[in-house]
Amino acid sequence: MPFTASEFHTYYQLKPCGLRVYFKTQGQQESEPDDYHKLLVRLGAFHERRHLESLGPYYDARGDAAATHDAVARMESVIYQPCMRITDNNFGQISGVPDFFIREEDGYVIRDCKLARRFNERDHAEIFRQLELYGWLYDQTFGRAPRRLEALMGDGQLQTVPYNPENALAVMRMIMALKGLPTEPFEPVGWSKCLDCCFNYFCIERATERKNVALLPAVDQGLATVLHEQGIDTYPALLEKYTEASLCEVKRPWGTQQRRVGNGAKTILLQARSLSSGKILHIAPLTLRPDKTLVMFDVEGIPPHLDYAARTYLWGLKAFGEKPSAYLPAFSQTGPDGDRQGWFDFLDNCHKLFEALGDVPFVHWSSYEKTQLTKYITTYGDRDGIAARVVQNLYDLLRIVENAIILPLPSYTLKLVEKLSGYNRTLTEAGGKWSMATYIEAIETDDPDKAKKLMAEIAKYNEEDLDAPWFVYQWLQSLGSPALS
Repeated sequence: MPFTASEFHTYYQLKPCGLRVYFKTQGQQESEPDDYHKLLVRLGAFHERRHLESLGPYYDARGDAAATHDAVARMESVIYQPCMRITDNNFGQISGVPDFFIREEDGYVIRDCKLARRFNERDHAEIFRQLELYGWLYDQTFGRAPRRLEALMGDGQLQTVPYNPENALAVMRMIMALKGLPTEPFEPVGWSKCLDCCFNYFCIERATERKNVALLPAVDQGLATVLHEQGIDTYPALLEKYTEASLCEVKRPWGTQQRRVGNGAKTILLQARSLSSGKILHIAPLTLRPDKTLVMFDVEGIPPHLDYAARTYLWGLKAFGEKPSAYLPAFSQTGPDGDRQGWFDFLDNCHKLFEALGDVPFVHWSSYEKTQLTKYITTYGDRDGIAARVVQNLYDLLRIVENAIILPLPSYTLKLVEKLSGYNRTLTEAGGKWSMATYIEAIETDDPDKAKKLMAEIAKYNEEDLDAPWFVYQWLQSLGSPALS
């Protein structure tokens, strides 16, 4: 069965998954890439093209192995899209198309462009395996090792990958074994693990129908595997087999060691009961703020692996309750330090709210907003101590929920919780990834009217990100704190 170096990305994408390799081999239909993934493809091509233009004259091999061989024989200075293809007695046909061969003295450096900014095995093992295989293919094709293996990362840093081909060959052997399986391999699902996978629609729907134990938020991948080995693949079966005391003693992999489930057993079994019954379970008093007015707070940000400065591009605020306010957005501007102005506009909006409402709570969902506040205080400073006051008044609604109730959900992401509460969005196709893609499209366009329209769409989406937690907050108030389940 032929193998290409790009198959390392198939296996490692997001989280290592043998099932994804198997499905691709079997021709399982993949979901259509969303705006975010289309953006990644476009940014990757731009990153590669920009570097190509910096290298001077080059020969374009267009992924042709014979043309590449001739170009190396001529000692071309730069070979773009070279191809290596061999037939190995142990592995069969193997090929790879790196971005560049760059001549150095009497040999070549192999270089690949990557959008990622984190250069380490834990986050991006596929970068190491891919370049290692390129090096091995070069050695097999031209009779000697390449001068170096290099990755040009999204932040412009040129990183060297050690030439350890045995690592790539070991993973390739494992991937080829997965491709040749007569039946699909076991692979535990996970809400965050599977979220961006092209087979998410299939695996999560199937896992939901089968009441897969791995859907329980407190069941990690290691425990799901241990339970599978015991023949327990559903949460009803888990409830039938285990008590809190017995589940507490189960050991599952934890790094290089084994660790007991311990105190997590109670939460796991409660989640299984909740999902089995479809009911909300109360585990502690649901004590919400008594304030008559609350400010909902949500930010939209670009993660560091994109070929743009990692930044918050929209700080959204909106007061609800006794003294509601209009929606108050603060947008990042274009340019290297464009988010500076957005930050100070946000502080101005916070100041206005404090002036009008006093020490009002700033309600957010999860820790992301606090992380961004801390980052921007360090980066651009805190004018008049406004940001420190916001930090002091932060109120993480997710933590309140997690400490008080068990929801019949596979994840406590806001999008799922708001749906359970009955909130309906008007922008049903929009999401955080859509927002990022739309923002980058807006700042890249030369059409000011188009940019204005796109920014308005992002603002509308962000306002719904503020309306949703307020709806959830009111829903939580209606639940009260009945007798504990």
